[in-house]
Amino acid sequence: MATVKSIQKRLVIFSVLFVGGTLLTLWFAISVILEAVITMGVVSTFLLFFLIKQWSQLCNARLICENRILTVPSAIIAKGQDGHEIYTEETIVSTFGILLGDEVFRWGFDGLHGVRLNAIKVDRANITLEFGNREQKLRVKLLHGLTDEQAVAEIKRKLWHETGVKAEISDW
Repeated sequence: MATVKSIQKRLVIFSVLFVGGTLLTLWFAISVILEAVITMGVVSTFLLFFLIKQWSQLCNARLICENRILTVPSAIIAKGQDGHEIYTEETIVSTFGILLGDEVFRWGFDGLHGVRLNAIKVDRANITLEFGNREQKLRVKLLHGLTDEQAVAEIKRKLWHETGVKAEISDW
């Protein structure tokens, strides 16, 4: 839930900045300072764009949190061809996507150009998810801590049922 709170904080910041920018635009318009009206109008428009983006991220993060399949305390993310690794705090896997730290990835949301879940591999220590779009692929290793084969089978069933991607289980 730390992710949702950080997104909410950014949303509040952009909201305050947008309202402030809009009020300044109105004040400059009343004062008939044309250059300032144009400048603040452009700034307010950009702030509105970022505000809408944060609102969308907050809605997606809440959706993922409410429909979680698995929550793990840490994850290892491998980005790109070189496999550059990044470590992140709390990770939530859901029917609709994944929350990695304060990043939101939603499966199949943006059509052909959006993020797709491609593969799931489960072993004794990790669940590895491979996903991405045409330009960027990510591989996330989740330290699941599951010891019961039945629990692993249940996670596999949920992931297949909810995402349509069949998990590959090894070393059990």
